[in-house]
Amino acid sequence: MSLVLPAFFGGGIGLAAGALLLLILRLTPSARLKARLSGLVVARKPGITAKKKEEGGGRRFIVPTLGGAVFSGLIAGRMPYMLAAVPVGAALGFLAGKLAVKLYRSRTHFQRLREAAVLYESIDLFTRAGFTPRQAMELSLPLLTLLRPAVERCIASWSGGALRAIEQLGNDINLKEADVLIAVLMQIVEGGVAKLTGVMEEEALRLDELRQSLGEMRIAAKPVYSTVYIFLPVAALVGMLLGPLAFRAISMINSLRVG
Repeated sequence: MSLVLPAFFGGGIGLAAGALLLLILRLTPSARLKARLSGLVVARKPGITAKKKEEGGGRRFIVPTLGGAVFSGLIAGRMPYMLAAVPVGAALGFLAGKLAVKLYRSRTHFQRLREAAVLYESIDLFTRAGFTPRQAMELSLPLLTLLRPAVERCIASWSGGALRAIEQLGNDINLKEADVLIAVLMQIVEGGVAKLTGVMEEEALRLDELRQSLGEMRIAAKPVYSTVYIFLPVAALVGMLLGPLAFRAISMINSLRVG
């Protein structure tokens, strides 16, 4: 019982810290950069029917939610307090899982976008040198990490139909910013690279600007993360100090009422 109120008080401090973090993120240059970034993304060009992969529903959050519920239940110890602690712990676990997934997606998206820009520029360079789109993709493989399996699958299925292989590449890359790459590859296969020289240059610059904007967002967010890293230990210390005091005050009030 003596741990329940401090635990809930510390949880409140954590929620307040999260709200403060969201407020700071809204006010930093990274929010304005994000708005500029969304304006650079173009819609999918007609004729491309690639389908985006659907992410799994909320199943990935089951483990952190259950973990938070079990942990809070163990801290509460007794049934009356457990009934209140379990939902709170489940909510905190769910929020922690959401935050972890969001950070992972942001990091992966940046890396995939960077590799998509590199792939686009490489294909532009090699097709200008006289290589076919398939040869250009083969020569670009050493430059790729996350997108390498997708490009390898595209090359392997090329003999079954170039357009179908390129469409599958769009499905595997799963980036709306790379839709123009898929459209240009299809047009190269159908009409040749000579008709698309200007388009390749223009879209290569657009992808590079997208990559630069994401890089600026990461740089702008670093001071925020540093501030949060300093604030969280302070919040934890305040919770450790004020939690027992709050419990002591409530105990004194209860004893006065009984008396």
